[in-house]
Amino acid sequence: MMPGNVRKISPVSPWRIWFLADAPLFIDVPQVIGLYDAIFRPEFEVASRTRSRSDTKAEELSEELNITGEVAIPTIFKISAARKTGSKIEMTTTRVDPLTETAVLSPETRLEKLVNVYAYSYPDRLFRIDSRCISLTDLTGKSLDWQEAEDNLNEPGVRPLIFFDLDKGSRFIPMFAELHTGWRVELHKQLIRSAPKRRTVPVYPARGSVDYEESRMIYWNAFDSTIAMEIVEKATQSGGRIDWIDFRIVGLDRDVSVPIHLHLSPRGQFPTGTFAYQLIRRGENHGIRLLGTLKKGEDVNVLAIYER
Repeated sequence: MMPGNVRKISPVSPWRIWFLADAPLFIDVPQVIGLYDAIFRPEFEVASRTRSRSDTKAEELSEELNITGEVAIPTIFKISAARKTGSKIEMTTTRVDPLTETAVLSPETRLEKLVNVYAYSYPDRLFRIDSRCISLTDLTGKSLDWQEAEDNLNEPGVRPLIFFDLDKGSRFIPMFAELHTGWRVELHKQLIRSAPKRRTVPVYPARGSVDYEESRMIYWNAFDSTIAMEIVEKATQSGGRIDWIDFRIVGLDRDVSVPIHLHLSPRGQFPTGTFAYQLIRRGENHGIRLLGTLKKGEDVNVLAIYER
């Protein structure tokens, strides 16, 4: 899928993907490896290589050497003269050692390579969205709405990547989850039942109804992050870890922002707190960064999450 003539951008771009220089809070290993293989199409990868290394050492002899008699020092330091010396003496030795190097094939490394190839070869398919969650900006500086971004999926090319750079106040609303035991949890319904303790959740408006957009935002703004965190924590109290979990994210500009759907697949490999306290509560209190692949329907498959 790599084109013959690719478009290049300057290394000093409007926004750099510098957040990759961090250990992710969450990373979807199978999805990262699958996307990497789909784009790079490697026939083989170097598992290890062996090479030789030469080392040269220099040493200083700071003390004086009395060479009038036998001195217990290496022969190279013995001087055939009856005098003392305090000069700098150098010893050079060369040795050759075989080194076996194993390739670094971690999912974090693959993800960094993926983002780099997008940045330099597909800058119009690498999007950034800020805390308002309204429009996206590609790496060429072009601004798009969600529909325009999704239109890229109708054209031949790599699947677009989206980087969420979210400030404090961004809200994550859990919708549904399935545990690795097979148990399904309707988190959204539990959240609605719990919400009246603090606030009233209106009925979600029918698509196309009068004041649909305004009513939809009133609906999403009615949820509380603390209750949402507790709902996710309770869902796994029986001992099952999360296989996959869906969220809606509501940006800071809640009157007009798009409630984007997020799909995460931890496959039981991450603790519940990653998707409860770390994502929901800390995400609202301090902000968070996410990287994912775009799919239609204002929807994103999350590849990795990074804390602020």
